[in-house]
Amino acid sequence: MRGFSLIETTIVTALMLILAGIGATLSFAYLSAQRLGAAGETIAAEIAQARSDAFTQTDDQAHGVEVFTDHVVRFEGATYASRISGKDVTTDLQGPVTVSGLTEVVFPSGSLRPMTNGTLTLEDGSQWYLIHVSPYGVVESEKGAE
Repeated sequence: MRGFSLIETTIVTALMLILAGIGATLSFAYLSAQRLGAAGETIAAEIAQARSDAFTQTDDQAHGVEVFTDHVVRFEGATYASRISGKDVTTDLQGPVTVSGLTEVVFPSGSLRPMTNGTLTLEDGSQWYLIHVSPYGVVESEKGAE
């Protein structure tokens, strides 16, 4: 007798399906974490650029960042509501994320210190990414999972 029996083939097929299921689950979690990390790094970079623009007194205006679930807007003006909309720089985030906490950061012209400080929280499922903006304008990031 040569070849494999039906039971052997079925067991090997079942094991392959189980391993493929585990691999798909781990891949989705990894991709979600990477997408959230990229969104956090993009937002932190936009905050740093707004701080730099304010400190160098670009256009002699305050500069800030407003964060939405799928994009971030770097703007000129004292608030997002009163901004000079023609100067907006919009950057898309990789996929929608849940945003809470400090969603607007504004730096007055000539200053490295923000008008408000606090923590911006990004979440995607069980993954989270925190962006802390200190009263001195220092931006720190922290990421993790629940």
